[in-house]
Amino acid sequence: MTITQSDIAARQQHVEAVRAWVEAAIEDGWKCDPTYKGESVERAATLHKEGFTAMAIMREPTGATGRQTGNRYPNAALNAWGPDGMAVKSTLPYDWEALNDALHACQFCGKVFEGKAYHVKFADRACQTCGPVEQSKLPPNWAD
Repeated sequence: MTITQSDIAARQQHVEAVRAWVEAAIEDGWKCDPTYKGESVERAATLHKEGFTAMAIMREPTGATGRQTGNRYPNAALNAWGPDGMAVKSTLPYDWEALNDALHACQFCGKVFEGKAYHVKFADRACQTCGPVEQSKLPPNWAD
């Protein structure tokens, strides 16, 4: 696969969007720690607030000193989990209400639901309709 200048620009925009999310979350009261011992929070951050956890990667090819970091291209990722340990969809830009609303959004059909979420696979969240269907696709004793 060939990476174009347009791809690199899009990746850089994603790094900047994730970085803005982290900055907004910190302003909104999230506690921020480095994810890895050897990297600063500007490159890999783990955040916590009211039982929620978010992990952000914001790596660029050059560090603050302008030296090459070992990354060939910009790389960013943002993942979040609710107080129940299941994944929640994190939106760009940062939106605390959207994270709370995601506690009741099915990751399979997108429907907003009331009541308890089904836990499917590692940390997926499903509604009462999709939950049993998705769980039936897993091998026996998968989560034991």
